[in-house]
Amino acid sequence: MTTDALIYECALDAAPEKVWRALTIPAYLERWLTPDAAAGEALDLTVLAAEENKSLSYHWREAGQGAVGDVEDSVVTFELKPMADGRTGSG
Repeated sequence: MTTDALIYECALDAAPEKVWRALTIPAYLERWLTPDAAAGEALDLTVLAAEENKSLSYHWREAGQGAVGDVEDSVVTFELKPMADGRTGSG
């Protein structure tokens, strides 16, 4: 298991509350994060920690073509930061 961290920062054109819903309502999450599910990509998410509208950590287990050894395990954390213009900063 490696402990290397990758950090991606972006700005999303939605308020933190709306992004939170996209990350926590299963149907929304599936459409957003697993658009290739029909192509045989399997994704298993388990919530590890959550602070509503602020932070969400998942144990992310992915199977498919890009996975090493057929399965890839990661911890993915979304940090939602409100921006002055109403958007959400994530990092």
